[in-house]
Amino acid sequence: MEKNNLSKQQIDKNLVKKRFARSAQSYGKYAIVQQRMAKKLVQKLLLATNNHTYNTIFDIGCGDGTLTKLLLAQFHPETLIANDIVDDFQQQIATIVQKHPATNTKFTAGDIEAIPLPDNIDLIASNAVFQWLNHLELFYKRLVKQIKPTSTIAFTTFGTNTLPEIKQITGQSLNYLPFNEHHKLISKYFKIIYAHEETDIQYFENPIEILKNLKQMGVNAIKPRHWKRRDLIAFSEEYTQNFTHNNKVRLTYNPIYFILKRKTD
Repeated sequence: MEKNNLSKQQIDKNLVKKRFARSAQSYGKYAIVQQRMAKKLVQKLLLATNNHTYNTIFDIGCGDGTLTKLLLAQFHPETLIANDIVDDFQQQIATIVQKHPATNTKFTAGDIEAIPLPDNIDLIASNAVFQWLNHLELFYKRLVKQIKPTSTIAFTTFGTNTLPEIKQITGQSLNYLPFNEHHKLISKYFKIIYAHEETDIQYFENPIEILKNLKQMGVNAIKPRHWKRRDLIAFSEEYTQNFTHNNKVRLTYNPIYFILKRKTD
């Protein structure tokens, strides 16, 4: 099987948009790890900020509203601004906010690296999105200039031990930052209130189910690929040989959590 080293290449945002648009209706069913991450992020946010309330919330990369639901239920903000690169997610967000009529809601479509950031935000939140950014440090520079002194930033992303099984066999991987490097980068611009990484392993009946799972979530948006039958057979055989445990095959994720405040002079 041909292997391609993509770690240094730019992410094709058009491809990302296309793949996530295709998975708009199926993402919530298959994104089990991302759901756990969203719940834990809100729990840690409550503990780290002593149950602070937020009147205005900006949800970056909201997708189908996995994190949005939790933010609305927990904080009941006056204003929610939901963003995603996929326009189609606006319909799902609209359905969610119907249960929260007291919240003024706005959906802003577009690549967060390219669109203007809103003003006067109390909480900027994001779940499993920042690994898709091409210029992470530049984005942090924009954030620190935009937020209020009292603003909080809470987000999850993924570290280098994410989908290592896929990378070993295909050579394909996002350019994930190691936790320590991410911590160091963020420390240049923000005060870190909470930082944590962990390992989350899923098990599947066979490698083909793993590929289907990734496709249904849209997270196979690294580069276009057309699998031939011989490729699938070779992938399945190598995956089974190397990553089988108790008659099932594993898939590893490396969730990372950060809660930040603006540095004070």
